[in-house]
Amino acid sequence: MVYNYLEHTADILFEAEGDTFEEALEEAAAAMSNATVEKFKKKIEFEFEEKAKNIEELTVAVLSRLLSESEVEGLFPGGLKVLEFEEKTENFRMKVKGWAGTGTQKADIKAVTYHMLKIERNEKCKIRILLDV
Repeated sequence: MVYNYLEHTADILFEAEGDTFEEALEEAAAAMSNATVEKFKKKIEFEFEEKAKNIEELTVAVLSRLLSESEVEGLFPGGLKVLEFEEKTENFRMKVKGWAGTGTQKADIKAVTYHMLKIERNEKCKIRILLDV
């Protein structure tokens, strides 16, 4: 586990870390899953692709898609694995394998937000995300 939950009055705020942006995003998905469900059991896997003009938009788009793909099936988000990542000026693309499953609900996430979003890319990558509950 390479993520930490941070203090927030009403919503869920966390910071995920990885050696690369891709690893940090995978940890962010794991943190989102852990905040949502206990005793998770994987039921389905799915692949999707997202494109964005910058890395912040891509982060929110990928996590939001993981959440919505899971909810469409009546399941909880479980996590993701980055399959491909392209980063060019104003052209970011990511292909992802996500999974969803069952468990005991801990929180009902309404949305992945841009509020308080912060991405640091130095020796390691850190992603700070606020989930609206």
